[in-house]
Amino acid sequence: MIIKKLKKSAAIVLSIICIILSFSVQTEATINAINMKDTVPEIGSEIGYVLEVNTGAVLYDKDGDVQAYPASITKIMTALVALRDGKLDDIVTFSNEAVFSIPYGYSHIALEVGEQLTLEQSLYAALLPSANEACYGIAEHISGSLEAFAKNMNQTAKDLGATGTNFVNANGIHDDNHYTTAHDMALFMKAAIQYDKFKAIIGTRNYYIPPTNLKEERYILNTNETIKVDSKFYNELVIGAKTGYTEPAGKTLVTYAKKGDVEIVVVVLKGTGNEVFEDTNALINYYLNDDVKIITEPTNEFDNIVLPSEVGQPGIDGKVNVNIKPVSTISYLTYTDVMGDYVKKLELPEIINTVVNAGDKIGELVVYNNDVAVGRVDLTIEGFTAEVVNEAAPAISDGDKIYEFGKTSFTLIDVIKWGFLILGGIIILLFVYAKILDTKTRRYRNRSKKRSRNRKNEIPSWKQYK
Repeated sequence: MIIKKLKKSAAIVLSIICIILSFSVQTEATINAINMKDTVPEIGSEIGYVLEVNTGAVLYDKDGDVQAYPASITKIMTALVALRDGKLDDIVTFSNEAVFSIPYGYSHIALEVGEQLTLEQSLYAALLPSANEACYGIAEHISGSLEAFAKNMNQTAKDLGATGTNFVNANGIHDDNHYTTAHDMALFMKAAIQYDKFKAIIGTRNYYIPPTNLKEERYILNTNETIKVDSKFYNELVIGAKTGYTEPAGKTLVTYAKKGDVEIVVVVLKGTGNEVFEDTNALINYYLNDDVKIITEPTNEFDNIVLPSEVGQPGIDGKVNVNIKPVSTISYLTYTDVMGDYVKKLELPEIINTVVNAGDKIGELVVYNNDVAVGRVDLTIEGFTAEVVNEAAPAISDGDKIYEFGKTSFTLIDVIKWGFLILGGIIILLFVYAKILDTKTRRYRNRSKKRSRNRKNEIPSWKQYK
């Protein structure tokens, strides 16, 4: 009876733990968001991410690190590599493979084998009507082959800080090994908008391609509804965007919007129908309001940060000190309706245990408000000194602001989840113990019954004495 009660209680506790853990996983994605007096918008797309360009502040994060298929927003990276490595007046000649490798049903502008466009025209074709053969031709022109260009894309992604991306083509045609994250796509868009030509292209509603060596003139249209004045999804704050769709990916959209000094990149993945436009506009209108502004402050007080090194560094034998400083002033977002202290935190290792070089990034100076990062600047290595100190000693000036060294990597949700996981482990052990105890009890009862039957068989029946 006791064992049955124990099992029943343990099952109930485990069910509660599973529900709580499931809830924490589902809601954690939207916790890391700046919440003003109005509730943060709920979006229908499964994944969403908002990055402020100038401060690096993540304003909204709904499963931003979950891998998903990008579809045609892949072309943001294609354009970034092409603008970096090519010239706008380069002539792109389209091969048989570029023209005929595009599966039926995917977007194109009916380019022919041997047809020639400039790289600039090819980029307009890739980014406005999302012409897939244009991307293939760009890839071959820049890197010699699609495979080599994909390697270029992946290396560029890695250099930009991507953590969950792998590209196998230049256009986003579906492949199970072609995936990314909203976090990574925001970084790619942030890098791409540093090129004025990219911003001009994604903000263009329609474009004229003059007659080529093989075909008559073409007029191409942008698939992004948020820049079309006659569209119900028009948003005057949008500078430009790239759309995407495949059946496995769903609808995808990466948008660049600006108001005053504040610039944001909005990424939504795994949407349906026009949901991506609605979600994007909801996030833009929420975060680009009249109450937001950017504060820029000097970082001179952090110019003399010193960390000890356990290994010899270039030019100096033995243990040394490593001098660290911010690369620039720090900018951070403030919202009128967001209360709380703005805390600056040095996020650095306690000690350096590998060989580094001057100019290497070693950490960040981050501004937090209510545990949400609203601004950051890189901390890089300035040089080395032979004097060794026992502990890191960052130079921090006096003032009204609050400074902290380091930042715990555990949130309250992490603590709760670990607590329940440990409790779950204990419950499982109780299950195992109950099972063992139950087995032993049954064996004992079976042996007792067997002995009882044996004793009965040994006692003579009265019939034997009749």
